[in-house]
Amino acid sequence: MSRWGLPAALFLVCACVYGLTVSTNPSPDAFTADFAARHIARTGDPVPDIADFPLLDDNIIRETRIVSTADGREAVGRAPGVIAFSVPAYVLLPSATISAAPGGLTAALLSALAVVLFFLLLRDRTGSRTALIAALLLAFATPVWSVAADAMWPHTLTTLGIIGMAWAADRRRWWLVGLFGGLALWGRLHAAIICAVLGVGVALVQPSYGDRAARRNHLGALPGC
Repeated sequence: MSRWGLPAALFLVCACVYGLTVSTNPSPDAFTADFAARHIARTGDPVPDIADFPLLDDNIIRETRIVSTADGREAVGRAPGVIAFSVPAYVLLPSATISAAPGGLTAALLSALAVVLFFLLLRDRTGSRTALIAALLLAFATPVWSVAADAMWPHTLTTLGIIGMAWAADRRRWWLVGLFGGLALWGRLHAAIICAVLGVGVALVQPSYGDRAARRNHLGALPGC
């Protein structure tokens, strides 16, 4: 199998299993984000009419999911990335009624991508066999399957963001570290702590790496080197 054959197969297996098992009636936490994403896809308006979503009427923690806009309207108060990432799915898969399926399929694909990045992170250090076993354990023996891949939760984006930061940092692709860090923040703001810890770690490691590179360049410029 080619170098990219195994990661591709892993992605397909995870995406198919996740896609076939997404929740059609998830928690209001995820369903309200789906509701907002569907409304944006249909109208372009980020503030839906909450009266169209009766599931929240008598919910005991309604105030944690609904916020007031500057002009006094009610809006879905979920993390912006959790809503935004599902919008393309609701454009491609329009429905006459409120459905959690497009949001769930989005979560399935993003979670499958996170598993593949985890595999790639480990492969060069442990070998393909060990990395594959670890990736499958992450994929199917943890809440990645039961939560992150089940519906569009903040966990979906933070899982991908954290693993993506680790994968990119391991390859010293710093712009990708920042991109995945932004993704994690877009899913859950207090992931800023994780981004900060990674940033401090990079700041401690990179100077020594830069010094070694500078010394090599200096020696290479000396006569006879």
